[in-house]
Amino acid sequence: MSLGKRLRELRDNRGYTQRELAELLNIANSTLAMYETDKREPDNATLIKLADYFRVPLDFLLGREYIYNVGQAIKEEREEQGLSRQELAESMGINELELSQYESNDLPLTEELAEKIATTFGMSFAALLDKYNLY
Repeated sequence: MSLGKRLRELRDNRGYTQRELAELLNIANSTLAMYETDKREPDNATLIKLADYFRVPLDFLLGREYIYNVGQAIKEEREEQGLSRQELAESMGINELELSQYESNDLPLTEELAEKIATTFGMSFAALLDKYNLY
């Protein structure tokens, strides 16, 4: 997923219009629109401001292939939703041991699998990161 799509998803999850978010970040609405359509990339200072505002890691904004240290959040959300490890693993098409390794942060999650797990929980991966203050 591109940086622009991530920004739009994060903004939508918070319920802001482009104009509202641009004002909060003290940038032009047209600049934010160009970021969201991948026609322009933010400078490092703006990337940090965006990551801090949305409370997500820079790695997440930049689309790093692997996501680390979210295992505890996955475990807590699974338990909160009343799912057994086996139930979640089966819905993901993986085995229970593999899920256990993700939950204990012994294996890094691919972005694709992280999104699939979050969708199983009824949320986006960005929303899962936000809920558990992973930044």
